[in-house]
Amino acid sequence: MKLIIGLASMALTLAVSSIAFAQSSDTKYCNALSASYDKYVESSGGRGGKQAPMVTVETAKSKCQSDPASAIPVLEGVLKDNKLSLPSRN
Repeated sequence: MKLIIGLASMALTLAVSSIAFAQSSDTKYCNALSASYDKYVESSGGRGGKQAPMVTVETAKSKCQSDPASAIPVLEGVLKDNKLSLPSRN
């Protein structure tokens, strides 16, 4: 019984670690998207593509730490609309 509890505890620890790693990876990617937006889109006033409303982009940028999964598609979209390459996702 102690062996089963020990193995279950180890499995749970590994699962939580994997989730935390994935979140930090998404957070890093989201921050890279945000930096690309700031550098290429915001500073130039757009590059002739469609520009998302500022509120939408600013909201997405603010969610990079707390909810990167919802922020990433918004930031990717605005970068693609402005014909910019997306940063590496590693």
